[in-house]
Amino acid sequence: MKFVYQTRIAGALEPPALDSYRICAMKLAALCPGRTSFKGSFLKESFRETLGLLRRAGANAIERNNGSAVEPASNREAAYRILFAKEIGKFDSIISEKNFKNGTAPENGATQSAESFSFSMKAFIDEPERYEKKPETGAGDPDGKEALAESQKGDEGKDKKPHYEGSALDFILSRDVIYLSGDADENDVIAIVAADILNGHSQKIILDLPPEDVGTLRNSLEAVNSLGGCAVMEDSCTVTVDGGKAFTAGNIILPASDWHIVVPALCCSAIGFDVDVKNTFEASPFAVKKEFIDVFSKMELIYTEDEEGNAFFVNSAGKTPARVDAAECGDYLPYFLFMATQTDGVSEIYNITEEILERNNHAFYYTVAELKKLGADFTSRTGGSMFILGRTTFDGGVRIDCHNNYDLACVAVLATLCSKKANVIENCDSVEWICPDFWRLFKSIGGFAE
Repeated sequence: MKFVYQTRIAGALEPPALDSYRICAMKLAALCPGRTSFKGSFLKESFRETLGLLRRAGANAIERNNGSAVEPASNREAAYRILFAKEIGKFDSIISEKNFKNGTAPENGATQSAESFSFSMKAFIDEPERYEKKPETGAGDPDGKEALAESQKGDEGKDKKPHYEGSALDFILSRDVIYLSGDADENDVIAIVAADILNGHSQKIILDLPPEDVGTLRNSLEAVNSLGGCAVMEDSCTVTVDGGKAFTAGNIILPASDWHIVVPALCCSAIGFDVDVKNTFEASPFAVKKEFIDVFSKMELIYTEDEEGNAFFVNSAGKTPARVDAAECGDYLPYFLFMATQTDGVSEIYNITEEILERNNHAFYYTVAELKKLGADFTSRTGGSMFILGRTTFDGGVRIDCHNNYDLACVAVLATLCSKKANVIENCDSVEWICPDFWRLFKSIGGFAE
């Protein structure tokens, strides 16, 4: 529960950066054919380990006045093995038994490309013990006593012999579809994606279970795509890699800000507060979604971004009611419902289908119900349509139930800034789960909550 007060806020708000995106981009930049430029500095504690990996891999991190850069390693295959050594060491253990359901041979029996063969040869040189011929179990043991003792060792014995010859990496690269066990994490997936792209190998990666940190995997895949590759997350357990898209030279990596903060912060400028949001580069893969800008532009709000990535909405005093298709709002439906109350007139949102309501996880209903407590006027005259009567100031002094929905909690804060009295925001723990810096950043621009 939070008590939020109706203060005047202003200033520059800097959302926390998504370091997982930048760290992955730094590693992959060492595998590109040319220099990759980064907006911002590498002098950050969270980057220290990655910078050490780059040095060991033969890549060079450069710090410049206007940013930083990574010069790639001269031997990309060797660099890959250093950068992803931890993940490569796990490959044997994360290959799922589903890959062998029709026998021990690979289902698609693909032959190795020249690049893949180079991986095999290097593995042979670096890890000859992997390829040493082992005596067959029971050989020279006519009574089978040694074999029996070996089988009884269980987990204390040697690892189970894999169903393939050669290294786990070569096996993975031989398949069009690779199944990974529940032990695979987001870093393992990215290591496989990087190997696929280096070898020009298209592949579908299917996990038995979603990775522990799906958000980090999504951020890392954006890093892959920012560097010229193509890897798409179809769902939380499936990633598709297009081997025809190689890493390229001359890439620029822009800061990746947490848009859980950016969206409500931009709304602050839309309702008339002098708030700028930093590091919101439109060219970034994490730029605010087009539907958010398009929907607000229907209200005559103008999205503005300078060359340093500082963004805000202008014409807050002249914003007008709008008629908007709910399907165009995407995940920003609660914000439009609120913004419609801050205009002089009647707005309409139509095409409110069951599919859209389900996608918003009841946020539509919750937002309408809680804004009504503040005095907002919502009317439904026909199925799938809602009219919102503009009301620029609420009386306040109510208890708003956020139902542990992050977007509704943000709307509750925005509505309180437009209220005459403070409000009590309940069931808002989701704010700290999703964006731990939310309240600190809110206070940094003059907000007050306790």
